[in-house]
Amino acid sequence: MSTLAQVFSAKKMVDSRALNRLGVQPLRAVGARARYRVRRAPDDPVVRTLATEGFVTIENFLPDDVFDATCTEVERYLDGHFPTLLHSLGTTTLQQWFLASLDGQRFPHLDAWRRNARVLGLGAGAERRPVGPASGGVLVEDITIGDYSLADEQTRLHVDSVFHAHKVWLYLTDVTEENAPLVYVPRSHHLDAVRLRAEYRDSVDPSRCIDPSRRVPDAEMERRGLTPQVVTCPKNTLVIADTRGYHARAIGQDGGHRRALYMFFRSNPFRYPWPRTRRTLGPVRRAVVGRRPG
Repeated sequence: MSTLAQVFSAKKMVDSRALNRLGVQPLRAVGARARYRVRRAPDDPVVRTLATEGFVTIENFLPDDVFDATCTEVERYLDGHFPTLLHSLGTTTLQQWFLASLDGQRFPHLDAWRRNARVLGLGAGAERRPVGPASGGVLVEDITIGDYSLADEQTRLHVDSVFHAHKVWLYLTDVTEENAPLVYVPRSHHLDAVRLRAEYRDSVDPSRCIDPSRRVPDAEMERRGLTPQVVTCPKNTLVIADTRGYHARAIGQDGGHRRALYMFFRSNPFRYPWPRTRRTLGPVRRAVVGRRPG
């Protein structure tokens, strides 16, 4: 990919020292925000809250019988398939099973999940573009916490991109402080002068970035007057997060374990025109924003 093409791509950072010194990274952030804002947002309370806070949780997302059947199918699927990806994050292990080639007849509830109209509707509303089962990844995610004798960089606050991108988890186990829950900093996905200066500073000093997700120092968060929140929740809770915001995995206890169904929506913010999105996305079972730990 040419350097100029990178500017108008979904890359986390442009591979050009000269362009970064000229301020291309904060300009990309502002340009992506402008393109996002001209696309019409749906009139849905969950999407409105997500736009304001950067994350939202919805408890009791699936009916109890459907949730139980889905968990049973997940166990059966994992017993018969090797992980698609295996990540060693320090001493923490993350296993992921992609469901793109799932046999819908053998696993009807998993197939129904990846085509869930409410989830895809929320994804479309959050992204302000049409999405479908193939628009993002659909996975089972299984995390086992280690003893932290080796550093896990995912426990440091970071941002995934300079533009809006969204991750969705349906937790199959209770999420407690022991099994390293999501940490999210509400309203950190908004752009302001402090955030844009930090984007510029770190683009010209790549040592501050890893993979190359930008790590966020506490001082930046404090200058913005923001406070991180630990997102604990019971099983069968849907969590949607805009990963342009500051987020991390909390420090858990050795041996802690959690499992979730996981989707992500991330696209080139400069590619799409201005698609029309439905004004409503249907009823919400129960939405809880900013749930406190415990």
